Amino acid sequence: MICECLSHSGRLTAGLSYINRFSPTKRKERNEHGQMNPSLDHSTTVILFFICICSLLFFLVYPSKLSPGVNVPLSLLCVFGSGGHTKELLSLLQSLPRSIYSTRSYIRAITDQTSIPSAVSCGELSPSTFVHSIPRAREVGQSFFTAVWTTVLSFYKTLGILSVVQPHILLVNGPGTCLPVCIAAVLLRFVGLLPGSLQVVFIESACRVDNLSLTGKILYNFRLADVVAVQWPQLAAKHPRVVYIGLQI
Repeated sequence: MICECLSHSGRLTAGLSYINRFSPTKRKERNEHGQMNPSLDHSTTVILFFICICSLLFFLVYPSKLSPGVNVPLSLLCVFGSGGHTKELLSLLQSLPRSIYSTRSYIRAITDQTSIPSAVSCGELSPSTFVHSIPRAREVGQSFFTAVWTTVLSFYKTLGILSVVQPHILLVNGPGTCLPVCIAAVLLRFVGLLPGSLQVVFIESACRVDNLSLTGKILYNFRLADVVAVQWPQLAAKHPRVVYIGLQI
Protein backbone atom coordinates (compact mmCIF):
# COMPACT_ATOMS: atom_id res chain seq x y z
CA MET A 1 0.00 0.00 0.00
CA ILE A 2 2.90 2.33 0.75
CA CYS A 3 4.30 1.67 -2.71
CA GLU A 4 0.94 2.66 -4.20
CA CYS A 5 1.03 5.96 -2.31
CA LEU A 6 4.53 6.68 -3.55
CA SER A 7 3.59 5.83 -7.14
CA HIS A 8 1.17 8.79 -7.45
CA SER A 9 2.56 11.14 -10.08
CA GLY A 10 1.62 13.73 -12.68
CA ARG A 11 2.10 17.47 -12.29
CA LEU A 12 0.25 18.38 -15.46
CA THR A 13 -2.31 20.41 -13.49
CA ALA A 14 0.43 22.57 -12.03
CA GLY A 15 1.99 22.89 -15.45
CA LEU A 16 -1.25 24.01 -17.06
CA SER A 17 -1.92 26.54 -14.30
CA TYR A 18 1.52 27.95 -14.96
CA ILE A 19 0.90 28.09 -18.69
CA ASN A 20 -2.38 29.94 -18.14
CA ARG A 21 -0.40 32.93 -17.00
CA PHE A 22 0.80 33.29 -20.59
CA SER A 23 -2.63 33.05 -22.23
CA PRO A 24 -3.07 35.65 -24.98
CA THR A 25 -4.80 38.88 -24.02
CA LYS A 26 -5.87 41.63 -26.35
CA ARG A 27 -3.57 44.59 -26.15
CA LYS A 28 -5.26 47.95 -26.37
CA GLU A 29 -2.69 49.39 -28.73
CA ARG A 30 -4.13 52.10 -30.95
CA ASN A 31 -2.83 53.97 -33.93
CA GLU A 32 -2.55 57.72 -34.27
CA HIS A 33 -6.24 57.96 -35.21
CA GLY A 34 -7.30 56.26 -31.97
CA GLN A 35 -8.21 52.99 -33.68
CA MET A 36 -6.99 49.53 -32.83
CA ASN A 37 -3.83 48.53 -34.68
CA PRO A 38 -4.82 45.11 -36.13
CA SER A 39 -1.32 44.10 -37.24
CA LEU A 40 0.14 44.75 -33.80
CA ASP A 41 -2.72 42.96 -32.08
CA HIS A 42 -2.46 39.95 -34.40
CA SER A 43 1.32 39.69 -34.15
CA THR A 44 1.14 39.82 -30.36
CA THR A 45 -1.50 37.11 -30.33
CA VAL A 46 0.62 34.88 -32.59
CA ILE A 47 3.71 35.36 -30.39
CA LEU A 48 1.80 34.60 -27.19
CA PHE A 49 0.13 31.60 -28.80
CA PHE A 50 3.56 30.27 -29.82
CA ILE A 51 4.81 30.73 -26.24
CA CYS A 52 1.78 28.82 -24.92
CA ILE A 53 2.40 25.91 -27.31
CA CYS A 54 6.09 25.73 -26.39
CA SER A 55 5.27 25.91 -22.68
CA LEU A 56 2.64 23.18 -23.01
CA LEU A 57 5.09 20.91 -24.83
CA PHE A 58 7.67 21.55 -22.13
CA PHE A 59 5.34 20.52 -19.32
CA LEU A 60 4.04 17.52 -21.25
CA VAL A 61 7.39 16.17 -22.44
CA TYR A 62 10.01 17.29 -19.94
CA PRO A 63 8.31 15.97 -16.74
CA SER A 64 7.70 12.61 -18.44
CA LYS A 65 11.46 12.17 -18.67
CA LEU A 66 11.62 12.71 -14.94
CA SER A 67 8.82 10.24 -14.20
CA PRO A 68 10.48 6.82 -14.09
CA GLY A 69 8.41 3.74 -14.75
CA VAL A 70 7.50 1.24 -12.10
CA ASN A 71 10.73 -0.73 -12.39
CA VAL A 72 13.07 2.23 -12.85
CA PRO A 73 15.04 3.31 -9.73
CA LEU A 74 13.65 6.33 -7.94
CA SER A 75 15.44 8.93 -5.86
CA LEU A 76 13.93 8.99 -2.37
CA LEU A 77 14.53 11.75 0.19
CA CYS A 78 13.43 11.02 3.77
CA VAL A 79 13.19 13.37 6.74
CA PHE A 80 13.84 11.85 10.17
CA GLY A 81 11.58 13.29 12.84
CA SER A 82 13.45 11.85 15.89
CA GLY A 83 12.06 9.55 18.57
CA GLY A 84 8.92 7.63 17.71
CA HIS A 85 8.55 9.37 14.36
CA THR A 86 11.94 8.03 13.26
CA LYS A 87 11.02 4.50 14.33
CA GLU A 88 7.82 4.66 12.30
CA LEU A 89 9.67 6.05 9.28
CA LEU A 90 12.30 3.33 9.49
CA SER A 91 9.53 0.73 9.57
CA LEU A 92 8.07 2.26 6.41
CA LEU A 93 11.45 2.30 4.69
CA GLN A 94 11.96 -1.38 5.45
CA SER A 95 8.84 -2.16 3.41
CA LEU A 96 10.07 -0.30 0.33
CA PRO A 97 12.05 -2.46 -2.14
CA ARG A 98 15.55 -1.15 -2.72
CA SER A 99 15.37 -2.38 -6.29
CA ILE A 100 13.00 0.52 -6.96
CA TYR A 101 13.90 3.00 -4.20
CA SER A 102 17.62 2.45 -4.52
CA THR A 103 18.87 6.02 -4.24
CA ARG A 104 18.05 7.19 -0.73
CA SER A 105 19.01 10.45 0.94
CA TYR A 106 18.24 11.56 4.47
CA ILE A 107 17.67 14.76 6.44
CA ARG A 108 17.65 15.14 10.21
CA ALA A 109 17.46 18.04 12.65
CA ILE A 110 20.93 19.11 13.74
CA THR A 111 19.99 18.54 17.41
CA ASP A 112 18.62 15.05 16.72
CA GLN A 113 21.10 12.62 18.27
CA THR A 114 18.99 9.45 18.12
CA SER A 115 17.83 9.00 14.52
CA ILE A 116 21.18 8.02 12.99
CA PRO A 117 21.98 5.33 15.62
CA SER A 118 18.45 3.93 15.22
CA ALA A 119 18.79 3.83 11.43
CA VAL A 120 22.20 2.16 11.64
CA SER A 121 20.99 -0.45 14.12
CA CYS A 122 18.09 -1.52 11.86
CA GLY A 123 20.29 -1.64 8.76
CA GLU A 124 18.77 1.30 6.90
CA LEU A 125 22.04 3.24 7.18
CA SER A 126 25.65 2.18 7.30
CA PRO A 127 27.94 3.94 9.80
CA SER A 128 29.50 5.87 6.90
CA THR A 129 26.22 7.05 5.32
CA PHE A 130 26.07 10.84 5.01
CA VAL A 131 22.95 12.43 6.49
CA HIS A 132 22.07 16.05 5.76
CA SER A 133 21.43 18.24 8.81
CA ILE A 134 19.17 21.28 9.08
CA PRO A 135 18.21 23.52 12.02
CA ARG A 136 15.14 22.24 13.81
CA ALA A 137 12.18 24.42 12.94
CA ARG A 138 11.00 24.49 16.54
CA GLU A 139 12.48 22.84 19.60
CA VAL A 140 10.25 21.51 22.35
CA GLY A 141 9.25 24.46 24.54
CA GLN A 142 10.59 27.05 22.10
CA SER A 143 8.43 30.15 21.74
CA PHE A 144 6.59 30.62 18.47
CA PHE A 145 8.22 34.04 18.05
CA THR A 146 11.76 32.70 17.98
CA ALA A 147 10.59 29.65 16.02
CA VAL A 148 9.95 31.93 13.04
CA TRP A 149 13.67 32.63 12.76
CA THR A 150 14.75 29.00 13.13
CA THR A 151 12.14 27.94 10.58
CA VAL A 152 13.51 30.45 8.08
CA LEU A 153 17.04 29.12 8.68
CA SER A 154 15.82 25.56 8.19
CA PHE A 155 14.03 26.55 4.97
CA TYR A 156 17.15 28.27 3.61
CA LYS A 157 19.36 25.27 4.40
CA THR A 158 16.85 22.92 2.79
CA LEU A 159 16.86 24.80 -0.52
CA GLY A 160 20.48 23.86 -1.11
CA ILE A 161 19.96 20.22 -0.12
CA LEU A 162 16.98 19.75 -2.43
CA SER A 163 18.79 21.38 -5.33
CA VAL A 164 21.62 18.86 -4.98
CA VAL A 165 19.59 15.71 -4.21
CA GLN A 166 16.88 16.28 -6.86
CA PRO A 167 14.49 13.68 -5.38
CA HIS A 168 11.56 12.07 -7.17
CA ILE A 169 9.83 11.42 -3.83
CA LEU A 170 9.99 13.34 -0.55
CA LEU A 171 8.81 11.03 2.22
CA VAL A 172 7.98 12.60 5.59
CA ASN A 173 5.97 11.66 8.66
CA GLY A 174 6.38 14.71 10.89
CA PRO A 175 6.87 16.40 13.23
CA GLY A 176 7.57 20.09 12.47
CA THR A 177 11.08 19.30 11.21
CA CYS A 178 9.63 18.27 7.85
CA LEU A 179 7.47 21.37 7.35
CA PRO A 180 10.11 23.74 5.91
CA VAL A 181 11.41 20.86 3.77
CA CYS A 182 7.96 20.34 2.23
CA ILE A 183 7.48 24.07 1.63
CA ALA A 184 10.89 24.34 -0.03
CA ALA A 185 10.17 21.30 -2.22
CA VAL A 186 6.84 22.66 -3.44
CA LEU A 187 8.41 26.06 -4.16
CA LEU A 188 11.38 24.65 -6.09
CA ARG A 189 9.09 22.34 -8.06
CA PHE A 190 6.85 25.27 -8.97
CA VAL A 191 9.73 27.34 -10.36
CA GLY A 192 11.15 24.33 -12.21
CA LEU A 193 14.26 23.71 -10.10
CA LEU A 194 13.03 20.27 -9.03
CA PRO A 195 11.52 17.51 -11.20
CA GLY A 196 7.94 18.19 -12.19
CA SER A 197 7.20 14.61 -11.18
CA LEU A 198 8.34 15.16 -7.58
CA GLN A 199 5.79 13.82 -5.10
CA VAL A 200 5.58 15.03 -1.50
CA VAL A 201 4.22 12.14 0.58
CA PHE A 202 3.22 12.61 4.22
CA ILE A 203 2.47 9.56 6.34
CA GLU A 204 0.55 10.49 9.48
CA SER A 205 1.70 8.87 12.70
CA ALA A 206 -0.10 5.76 13.94
CA CYS A 207 -0.65 7.66 17.18
CA ARG A 208 -3.11 9.89 15.34
CA VAL A 209 -6.35 7.92 15.52
CA ASP A 210 -9.06 10.59 15.35
CA ASN A 211 -7.34 13.85 14.39
CA LEU A 212 -4.47 14.97 12.19
CA SER A 213 -1.34 16.32 13.83
CA LEU A 214 -0.54 20.03 13.48
CA THR A 215 1.93 19.21 10.71
CA GLY A 216 -0.65 17.00 9.03
CA LYS A 217 -3.29 19.75 9.19
CA ILE A 218 -0.94 22.29 7.62
CA LEU A 219 0.17 19.97 4.82
CA TYR A 220 -3.40 18.81 4.15
CA ASN A 221 -5.23 22.14 4.33
CA PHE A 222 -2.63 24.12 2.39
CA ARG A 223 -2.13 21.25 -0.09
CA LEU A 224 1.62 21.16 0.50
CA ALA A 225 1.65 17.35 0.21
CA ASP A 226 0.57 15.47 -2.90
CA VAL A 227 -0.33 12.45 -0.78
CA VAL A 228 -1.47 12.51 2.86
CA ALA A 229 -1.78 8.95 4.15
CA VAL A 230 -3.37 7.92 7.44
CA GLN A 231 -3.37 4.63 9.31
CA TRP A 232 -6.83 4.61 10.87
CA PRO A 233 -10.17 4.34 8.99
CA GLN A 234 -12.01 6.77 11.29
CA LEU A 235 -9.40 9.42 10.56
CA ALA A 236 -9.66 8.80 6.83
CA ALA A 237 -13.45 9.19 7.04
CA LYS A 238 -13.02 12.78 8.28
CA HIS A 239 -10.75 13.89 5.44
CA PRO A 240 -11.85 13.05 1.88
CA ARG A 241 -8.46 13.71 0.26
CA VAL A 242 -6.36 11.41 2.46
CA VAL A 243 -5.25 7.90 1.54
CA TYR A 244 -5.98 5.13 4.02
CA ILE A 245 -3.08 2.66 4.20
CA GLY A 246 -3.81 0.73 7.41
CA LEU A 247 -1.41 0.27 10.29
CA GLN A 248 2.22 0.15 9.20
CA ILE A 249 3.84 -0.73 12.56
